[in-house]
Amino acid sequence: MVVVVMNQKELDLQSAIDYVGDLCKATLSRFNEERANLPSWGPKIDRDIAVYLDGLESWMIGNLYW
Repeated sequence: MVVVVMNQKELDLQSAIDYVGDLCKATLSRFNEERANLPSWGPKIDRDIAVYLDGLESWMIGNLYW
């Protein structure tokens, strides 16, 4: 992603890393905000959705660590 941003935005390496880092932070913030605002569909469905969202969160964090 950094190389793509470098080419498309004509940024140097550090600027592209900063840009991608800011984009990741903004995406995670939006995910957490939207997650906090989900309605309730009852205990069973809420539990299933929580498990699914936990998986999405782990996937995103895994990509950051990778």
